[in-house]
Amino acid sequence: MKALEEDFENPLGHFELGVVLEKEKYWADALSEYRTAKLLASKVKSSSYTDRMGNPYEIEVVRKEVDQRIDMVAKRQPSKEHEK
Repeated sequence: MKALEEDFENPLGHFELGVVLEKEKYWADALSEYRTAKLLASKVKSSSYTDRMGNPYEIEVVRKEVDQRIDMVAKRQPSKEHEK
């Protein structure tokens, strides 16, 4: 959360928040965070991201795992028809 408080554009911060939300079974929120992480990571042209405070973050883990996490969470998320 601190990474996102300092810089809301931090791809690793969104990815890690997605992991926490997934563990707590907040499927829709986790999926949203993973999608945000993927979008933000795609904008980074190097293997690291430097936040607004000057802290570097390796984002290769995001690039390697985000699609798999999105697929797993999407399968666990109840369909809208099922919720009715």
